[in-house]
Amino acid sequence: MHQTSFLHLIKTLSDTELAGFHKFLYTYSTLEQTQKLSLWTYIYYKHFKKEDFDSDQLKKAALAKRQGVDLGRIRLLLSALHKHLKNYLVWLKMKEDEALRFHFLVESLLERNNLKEANIELKKANKLHAQQTVKDANFFYTQHLLMYDNYNFAQHQNNRQATLNIQDIIYYLDDYYWIQKLKYTCVLLNNTDILVNTTLDLDINHLLAQITETRRNSAPVVDIYYHLLLVLSGKHTSAISETWEQLLKLIHNNSENTLHINDIETIINLSLNYCIRQFRLGNEAYLPSQLALYKIMLQKGILTPNQQLAIHHYKNLVRLACRVKDFKWAITFTSDYQHYLPTENQTNYYHLNYAAIAFYQQNYESALAHLREVKKMETHD
Repeated sequence: MHQTSFLHLIKTLSDTELAGFHKFLYTYSTLEQTQKLSLWTYIYYKHFKKEDFDSDQLKKAALAKRQGVDLGRIRLLLSALHKHLKNYLVWLKMKEDEALRFHFLVESLLERNNLKEANIELKKANKLHAQQTVKDANFFYTQHLLMYDNYNFAQHQNNRQATLNIQDIIYYLDDYYWIQKLKYTCVLLNNTDILVNTTLDLDINHLLAQITETRRNSAPVVDIYYHLLLVLSGKHTSAISETWEQLLKLIHNNSENTLHINDIETIINLSLNYCIRQFRLGNEAYLPSQLALYKIMLQKGILTPNQQLAIHHYKNLVRLACRVKDFKWAITFTSDYQHYLPTENQTNYYHLNYAAIAFYQQNYESALAHLREVKKMETHD
């Protein structure tokens, strides 16, 4: 018998999320739903570990027998639990997005004509947004929602000045739109294999013309994607070095606290792919930039999710550093990041990296000494 949709989805939750769903279910259910709660309590306490959700005891027939109901009733109860679980997943996302929560709350209060409470929540939302330093696409979308809420509030007060806020609503929505347009156009240009086999209507010149100096100055993320589009589209051929250097400067100056981590990852990955394509064309001038971008990814933890580093990054970053003669960094990196590798691979690749460093420094005796410590090598090493 196939596993139910509910159990299939519940297996994707972490232990913390699972405990949260248990609390959520009991908080938002009523006493009349005892059968549903009884079924969930059995599943939760008897099969708390995710691997246990595959147990035969959780098949529909076994659950029906355990609960003393027929299969039709079990299907209804599991369907109800599935609906609650999806509501819980929405609730989790709402907890993460405080700005959207404020928006829905203010909108609901205005629908009930509770202007006093709406004004209190609106002031909180405006204050919270004013403290934001990261100005990504979501920042401008949130600003757009705030302008809309302020406009809506003014209308409920019969404020004749409300119409003046419409321009702000349009302005911030435009910023959100153009950031997204720049970002995803860059992503499309990066996927050359897709472009070869498709007929996409990308009017790069028109898009670039829409990104005025005023818009570029509204947030670093706009200016960065603008320069990245110039680079990826080849529209910078008259000043290739200047455009690339300006892009790198913008990335370095804003990666610390003004860019969202998702934008940093996207921008650097696209820039790295450009560097790699240039290297494959025989242009080694981009190697220092490539290493600098990887260093930002390391600093931000992008390459080390869950305190783990992929073996190919551990090897390739040292070889890249050696090619640009940054031996000091290569040595420090090899030592500092050895423990980010799987335990069984740490010693091997530690010595393999030091062998590469010694080889590039033309210290062949040291290179051979480290290679002798390597117990197992893959064909690609």
